[in-house]
Amino acid sequence: MNKQLMWVSAILPKQINDQISNVCLSNNLDIKLSERFFKFPLHISLKRTFYTNDYLSVKDDLKTILHNQTITINNLKPIINSNMIWLEFENNNKIIEIHKQIDKLLLDKYNIPIDEFDRIYHPHVTIFRNENINKLDKMYSRIKDLIIKEDVLIDTYAMGTNLDNNEFYKV
Repeated sequence: MNKQLMWVSAILPKQINDQISNVCLSNNLDIKLSERFFKFPLHISLKRTFYTNDYLSVKDDLKTILHNQTITINNLKPIINSNMIWLEFENNNKIIEIHKQIDKLLLDKYNIPIDEFDRIYHPHVTIFRNENINKLDKMYSRIKDLIIKEDVLIDTYAMGTNLDNNEFYKV
């Protein structure tokens, strides 16, 4: 089997996804930042993308880790991080625990090394990325009050590869 670039994420619930997307996209009409992060459901990456020769086995093992897992986050709020706007949140201990389980599984069973991004893992939702800091600042000033204080329950996960033609598998 060919080497495949794989990803695994926690998916925000549709109601929250739609709420965030509507605010961001309506404020982006004249700024024109890339809207690529809104082509899929908004998500929290649980592991930096990685290469595997055994996608089907890795997928099955990840399904075992993620099966019946729920995550509750709260106080989602936009921040600027370098050339990106993230939604940062509180109550991420469970996400960090799942992330560590995934890293351990991939290292121990598949010899997939832990990337530097994963060593300093900071759970977040990326909503915009752009090299033009002025555009990012303008967008941030418009959405900085987009704060979701209530608990957000996440119980859906997705994974896929570069060969999936933009399709993904939901756990």
